[in-house]
Amino acid sequence: CISVPKKLRAIETAKFKKEREEKQKEINSIQKEINEVFIEAIQELREQYPKLTQEDLFYCILQYLRLSTSTIKFCMRVESNQVLTQRKYRIKKQ
Repeated sequence: CISVPKKLRAIETAKFKKEREEKQKEINSIQKEINEVFIEAIQELREQYPKLTQEDLFYCILQYLRLSTSTIKFCMRVESNQVLTQRKYRIKKQ
């Protein structure tokens, strides 16, 4: 359970592109662990906001962990801040 933040912190502190590429391989593992560690929070969000997608829920958890925008983009496999801004806006509407 505690390994999720450690893995995310490692991504957060990776400075070189090669390091970040190596960390990319861990994203699937991180998503799986987040789903396990935050299962209750995810279920509550799903009950309150049934229109949220799995990616929306993942984004919410990453935001809850107060990760940097660059780490969230990396974990969500998106390139631009605009994609995250649009997701955040869409989630707020729901």
